[in-house]
Amino acid sequence: CVTCVNCGYVEFFKLNVHWGYSFWLFQNFSAMA
Repeated sequence: CVTCVNCGYVEFFKLNVHWGYSFWLFQNFSAMA
């Protein structure tokens, strides 16, 4: 990308959202089990 720093921040943010959501699902699944 042209704005490498901004793209890095966006990718980092998306990765955090992805892992946070996966962890949340894992906790819910563990609570149900």
